[in-house]
Parts: sequence; C-alpha cells; structure tokens
Amino acid sequence: MSEASLSRLEKYITECTKVIDRMNAIMASIENFGTLPANVSESEREKKSQQALAINNNATALNKKTLGLFHPHESSEAHSEIIQASESVRLAAYSLYTYALQENAEEQANQYRQCRNQIAQARASLRDNSKSTSLCRLRPEPQML
Repeated sequence: MSEASLSRLEKYITECTKVIDRMNAIMASIENFGTLPANVSESEREKKSQQALAINNNATALNKKTLGLFHPHESSEAHSEIIQASESVRLAAYSLYTYALQENAEEQANQYRQCRNQIAQARASLRDNSKSTSLCRLRPEPQML
C-alpha cells in the first residue's frame, strides 16, 4: 500500500472514530430521554419535544457527515456498516421526536417501540462492524523489508 493510500486510510479511521463516538453519545441521549407520563402537561410536552428535536437535529447532521465521508476502497464494507448504523440512529431520533409530539397513547407507544428497535439495529451494526471489519483491522500490517 502506498504512503498516500495509507495516509488516506488513517485519516478515514480517525474520522470514523469521531463519528462512532458521536453516534454513541446520541444513542445515550435517546436512551436517557425516558418516557412521558400519561398526564404530561402541555409545557412539559413542549420542553421534551424541544429536547427530542435537538437530538433529532444532531442525528441528522451526523448522518449527513457520515454519508459525506470519503472512504478508501479498503474500507468499503466497514463504511457501509457505519452508514447503516448512522441511518438507524437518525431514524431512532426521528421516532423519538415523533413520540414526544404524539398525544395518542397507542401511536406514542408505537413510536417509542420503533425508536428502541432502531437503537438496537444501530448497536448491532456497530457490533458487526467491530467483529468483522474493525476499523483497527483496516490498518495494514507493517511491511517487513
């Protein structure tokens, strides 16, 4: 592997590490959001929906950043899995925002379930990535001269 290729791969790995850290932070925010009580006041619903909107905006921005990452050919499989995880986080954040706006209890429960399912999918994608095509494994072994 040429020095230029190695440099691009190292840069990609550094960027992906930042993306994954940010993804984990967003998932933690979603998981810490909690549930709304059945008799939530309008002001509390507004406060929680603003909080969910901020999470949604962060997840959307992260997804755009992930889609825009230049990835060397050697990292195509890992990049696909990171995009899949990022998309799941974006969908989870959207479901959370929809959940916070819902007044219908049945639809609220559906959105909450969907949010949790998307988080589980994102975690599975990241776990699969770490098992099969770990970013660390993308680094080529040093060549012996």
